[in-house]
Amino acid sequence: MKISLEELFAYCERNGISVGNIPEDVMCASTEAMMKGEDKFEVSDNTFAQIDEAHRKDVERQKLYDDISACRLAGMKDEDENNIDEAIAQYAEAIRIGEASEFDLLHAYRHAYDRIIILLSRTHAYAREAEYIEQLLKWHKLQDSDRTRLEERLRKTYMKINK
Repeated sequence: MKISLEELFAYCERNGISVGNIPEDVMCASTEAMMKGEDKFEVSDNTFAQIDEAHRKDVERQKLYDDISACRLAGMKDEDENNIDEAIAQYAEAIRIGEASEFDLLHAYRHAYDRIIILLSRTHAYAREAEYIEQLLKWHKLQDSDRTRLEERLRKTYMKINK
C-alpha cells in the first residue's frame, strides 16, 4: 500500500506512538520518496500492525523498567534506614522482575544484584549469597573483570559455607 509521511506521522501522533517505533525500512522508504520529490511511498500491508506491536513492547518494557527501578530505589531507602531484611526483599524483587522479563534489563537491576550479595554476606546468609552470585554468573554476559571478581567472591563464599 502507498502512504504519505503525513499519514504515517498522524497515525503515530493519534495513537501516542513514538517515531522510534516506525520500522527502519519504512523510514528508509519515506526518506527515499522525499528525496525523489514523491508524496507517497510503498509500505507493506502490515506496517501499522508492526508499529503497534513495537509500541506495545516499548510500553511493556518501560513498565518493567519502572517496576524494577521502584524496587531498587525502595531497597536503597530501606538500606539507608538500616532495614536490612526489607532491603534484601526489595532487591530480590527487582531481580525477580528483571530475570522474568523477555527484555534485557540487567542495567536496571544490576545494582540490586550487587547490593543483595553484599547484604546477604553481612547477614551471614552465605548460601543465598552464593545462589545470587551463581545466578548472575550463569545467566548474564559480564565483563571479564566483573566475572573474575564474582568468581573469586563465590570461591570465598563457599569457603565460609564449608567452615
